[in-house]
Amino acid sequence: VAGVLGFAGVAGAASNIAWFLFVLFLILFVVSLIMGRRTAV
Repeated sequence: VAGVLGFAGVAGAASNIAWFLFVLFLILFVVSLIMGRRTAV
């Protein structure tokens, strides 16, 4: 049982890290688009 709970905890942490990285790259992408438009105009 402890092994299953431990695995679930690791899976939860991995999914949290993946979501955090997804949001981080999404923000960087939007910022780069805004900066690109500013320099183009």
